[in-house]
Formats: sequence, C-alpha cells, structure tokens
Amino acid sequence: MKKHKDIIYKRVNITLPDYVADEVKNACPYGSVSSFISEAIEEKLQKINAGKLKNELIEGYISSAEDDREINSDYDLTTGDGLND
Repeated sequence: MKKHKDIIYKRVNITLPDYVADEVKNACPYGSVSSFISEAIEEKLQKINAGKLKNELIEGYISSAEDDREINSDYDLTTGDGLND
C-alpha cells in the first residue's frame, strides 16, 4: 500500500455480502478494516492496470509489425554476404 504523509482520505460507504464482511472482520484486527480494504483495492487496480498495459503493448507490437518487416527486408541483402560460410 502506498504510504504518504500528505495523503487525503475520503470516506465511502460500500455494500458487501455478509460472508465477505464477516471474513474481513475476522481477518483484521480492530481498526484495520479500512487499511485492509484499501490494500485489496490497490492490488486489484494494479492487476487491472498491468493487464491494460499488456494489451496496449500487444496492440503496439501488432501495429508496428509491418514496419518491422519492411525494415528487416531492407537488411535481407546482407544475409548473403558470405560471412557465415
């Protein structure tokens, strides 16, 4: 979890299924439920953002593939230079 001394907190109300609320309450010491939920949300957001980045990279690789092929074809002439014989 990000620790900043200048962090601003916002109170929000959420609705959880009973079993989730009970498990969170049992898993957290008194007074740490907000920290637990905040950390869980941050972890989930990191996964979402990592997935978005991965998809953006894949799209970028796909969109630049044709340019890469053209650049590589410019160097195809050098493959028959006899250096590997």
